[in-house]
Amino acid sequence: VPYGIIVYNNKNQFKIPFDPQIRYELESTLKDMRSILKSGKIIRNHNDFHRCKNCSMRMYCSFII
Repeated sequence: VPYGIIVYNNKNQFKIPFDPQIRYELESTLKDMRSILKSGKIIRNHNDFHRCKNCSMRMYCSFII
């Protein structure tokens, strides 16, 4: 496989060259994200309500807008 494609909201696409290290990091990050979602314990890493306004994790977060 020469490259992968990352798609955000079925609009923006980014072509990423294949690299075993990048693949490992991506798979590790996805594993962490799935584990966090499953646990329902999201820890916010900021205090900016503007970032939270359209966040897909709002329902799991304790930050109230």
